[in-house]
Amino acid sequence: MIFNNVSVRWISVLTAVSVVICFVACYLAFKYLWTYDRQVTQAEELQREEIERVETVIDITKIKLGDSIVDYAAWDDMVEFIRSPNEEFVESGIGAHSYTSQLINGFFVFAADKTFVWGKTLDIETNHLVDDERYTQYFPTILHQAELLDTNFVKAIVHFIVIDNEPYFAAASRVCNSDASGCDKGYIIFFKKLSDHFSQQINKATGIQIEILVNESNTQTFEPSENISYITKLDYDAGSSVVIKVFHHVKIPSFIVWQEVFALLAFSIMFYFINLLLAKSLVKPITNANLVLEKFQAQGGFIPDESYFISKEMKGFARTINKIMNDLEASRRELRWQSEHDPLTELSNRRHLNSRLTAFINDYHFSHISLYLVDVDYFKLYNDNLSHMDGDNALKAVAKALDAVEYNGDKIVARFGGEEFCVVLASDGPINLSEHAQKLKDAVSNLKIPHPFIPIAGREYLSISIGGVQIDKPSMAYFQEMFHQADQALYSAKRKGRDQYVVQQFNKHSVRLVGVN
Repeated sequence: MIFNNVSVRWISVLTAVSVVICFVACYLAFKYLWTYDRQVTQAEELQREEIERVETVIDITKIKLGDSIVDYAAWDDMVEFIRSPNEEFVESGIGAHSYTSQLINGFFVFAADKTFVWGKTLDIETNHLVDDERYTQYFPTILHQAELLDTNFVKAIVHFIVIDNEPYFAAASRVCNSDASGCDKGYIIFFKKLSDHFSQQINKATGIQIEILVNESNTQTFEPSENISYITKLDYDAGSSVVIKVFHHVKIPSFIVWQEVFALLAFSIMFYFINLLLAKSLVKPITNANLVLEKFQAQGGFIPDESYFISKEMKGFARTINKIMNDLEASRRELRWQSEHDPLTELSNRRHLNSRLTAFINDYHFSHISLYLVDVDYFKLYNDNLSHMDGDNALKAVAKALDAVEYNGDKIVARFGGEEFCVVLASDGPINLSEHAQKLKDAVSNLKIPHPFIPIAGREYLSISIGGVQIDKPSMAYFQEMFHQADQALYSAKRKGRDQYVVQQFNKHSVRLVGVN
């Protein structure tokens, strides 16, 4: 009997261990073959988009520098200066202000036969124009490129260039008449150093950190790593290159993280004990429960109630499994609700908002969508001067009021963050953008929540500012742009004094206001 009991125990343990091992193996295999590969592919795609954003900002900077030099090149006074150089024109037409306004370091003028006419660099410390021989050796190469430009209309060329192992932009253009014709009067060259300020501008515009390096004579090799990429730009004669080192904001995910290890361990332990109980229950009363199990099989997957079983072990098994499944289902429903809602206001959170808005566009194909961003006016003053509990109660009241505004169609009201909310309306017919914005504003005004700390005389109650956009035939290509334009409209409402709304028709390239109140 003891031997038999030991054998059953070990069979149960081995069965439970085998199930846990299979579970872990299947999980890791699925993650490697499906989930992780998709995560890496998505991260790599986002990193490529980051590189494109950096290159776009660089191209915009080059275009601005080209526009600046063209302004000087298509100028009759510049033509006269090349013919008859004089200090009066230098002081009035060029001067230190040209360097600071155009953010350039060097300004050089040449005659039509490429002979040097005038040129200086700006000494930043003294704000005086000084001679600088460092640029002289690069003139022939740049002028040769400029000479190839069409003489019928003004145009600029802008390239990277390495000077004294430092990165620069070099821009060149033919000098023309003021009507941008007859571009054979001479040449102009600008030099712009790529300083740390330029890197900071790119970081501010893209949110991506970069470092500008120089590959003198192209002797170095820059190999990209997992989360670092390099953009190589050859200079005028391709003898050296400027290298943009991109530190990606989006990281390639690790195959497995500590939180996942702990979760996997917890699930493994749970499955071990569940399967241990299951194995023991199945081994010991299997003969007596055969008919009950056949009935269970015939029911199509429902766990039989304990009354179906005769043995004590199988009754315990049925109770345990039913309790676990009920608890898991209740936990699943609760966790899903928590993952999609804001705990304070009980409105949808941003994750659920994005999911529903995506469904409105991709699944339901609504032809009209209106999106409002709502901000509680001077809420920080309210929260700081009263109490955080009062602030929470105010947010809950505002949320309830916004959610209660009637709309005959599909909608979602979400807490967007802090004291900001988002309301999305969807319909197959046109939506009265201004009318619903007024309803939202009135709903909060009617609450009459006292706000004694509003810095505007005559206002006594908590109010909101609203920015809204309406897009016809929406698509996922404009997903982020909808929020951006709504945010611009909200900013306009706040700038006009708050307690009002600004709504507009969605336009990808420009904002056209269609309703202000």
